[in-house]
Amino acid sequence: MDRTSIRVITILLVAVTVYMYPATSAVQASMIDRIKDIYDAPVKVEELQEKYEETRGLILEQQELLLNQAKDLAEARKQAEQYAAKQEELMRENEKYREQNAELAERNATLANRNDSLAAELDAMREEREKRESLMRRLIVTGVTAAILVLGYFASVRIWRIMVWRRQHLQEKGKSAP
Repeated sequence: MDRTSIRVITILLVAVTVYMYPATSAVQASMIDRIKDIYDAPVKVEELQEKYEETRGLILEQQELLLNQAKDLAEARKQAEQYAAKQEELMRENEKYREQNAELAERNATLANRNDSLAAELDAMREEREKRESLMRRLIVTGVTAAILVLGYFASVRIWRIMVWRRQHLQEKGKSAP
């Protein structure tokens, strides 16, 4: 046997011994742990029971919270349904108002057109009245001017006759006076 073989065998023996030793102590340790567990069982049962009661209390609290949340959710759904109903009612009213606005806009357009046509007629009537008043003024001015001219003609003819009569009368007095 050479040296390398001896080394390999030594390493294998050491490895097996190390591997086996913890296994034997683990078996002994697990046995001792089981005995301790049996001895500590009442304490562990009490701990488990306390944890059970604690967990049960938490579960009951959670159930209570869930019930309250369910009630709140039901109330929220009810309010949401009421809100949706109110929203729908407001939408219907809004649509009705839109229709009324459309009708009123159409009526306003009709009235605006009628107003424009009446304004045009009124302007035409005013223009016609102004033309008639202008014609009447011209006729009155022309009539007054004609009357003044006629009166002026008669007055001038009268004055001319009086002057001619005075001249003739003065000439006749001058011929008869010397």
